[in-house]
Amino acid sequence: MLLKRIYYDWNVILNAVIIYDERYEDGVYMKFSAVLFDYGNTLLTYADHSIKGTLDRNISGIKKILSSSSHPLPELHIDDFLENFRLVYNDVNKTISKTMKEVSMFDVLLEAAKRSSITMPRDDMFGVYTELYKKSIGSCLIPDPDAIDVLKSIKNAGMKTGLVSNSMYDFEFHLDELQRFGFKPLLDTIIISSSVGVRKPHKRIFDIALKELNVFAKDTLFVGDHLNADIEGASRAGMETCLKIVEHNDGECIVEPDYRINGLKELRQIL
Repeated sequence: MLLKRIYYDWNVILNAVIIYDERYEDGVYMKFSAVLFDYGNTLLTYADHSIKGTLDRNISGIKKILSSSSHPLPELHIDDFLENFRLVYNDVNKTISKTMKEVSMFDVLLEAAKRSSITMPRDDMFGVYTELYKKSIGSCLIPDPDAIDVLKSIKNAGMKTGLVSNSMYDFEFHLDELQRFGFKPLLDTIIISSSVGVRKPHKRIFDIALKELNVFAKDTLFVGDHLNADIEGASRAGMETCLKIVEHNDGECIVEPDYRINGLKELRQIL
């Protein structure tokens, strides 16, 4: 039941303004209506999610896949393909850092194959793409040990939860792992850049999450590790922000976070 609260607007001759505030739950005031999370290095960890780190893992994965019996290619063709993949991947990342429009890793693979004059059926290339995710990304993911308990406590307090993540890989890949890690039932919305066409820090990807949760930006906290994509992006979208401090927080600190935490369990002190 919504309770009435009285606010005094001191700028209008102390007129009392009666409003309804949906953030009252059983007589207890909740600071936020929703908490949105980044994925990599926030709800889970992996060694290095920088552009170079991701590229190195992808190249290692591609080499193993294309050398296997299921997708055999001569060594010379593999080396040529890997070099073109590196060039395409770097060019794509330079472009999306400016446009914030997402590009599929599948398209990167197709372009690299085209430049290498490698003819491979589209279905076979999609098989390479699928195996690549499993070997270079999926196998490296480790859920944060406090993530499940923190998500449960947020839900139990009556707040909504969501995930907003940048990824060049298909939404379905992430949905499978979110289910496997036990995150999916605890998230009210899951937004992956590959499924909406834009990446953080673009305002649109945050707006999509807010619309799906039916909450206002000002009543929402965003938790992430990237200074530009997460903190600046969410702040410009109107949310309060919380920086999860990791060994290397990528990006420039253009906008200061409202809060800083060393681990997810510290969120309880903020909420």
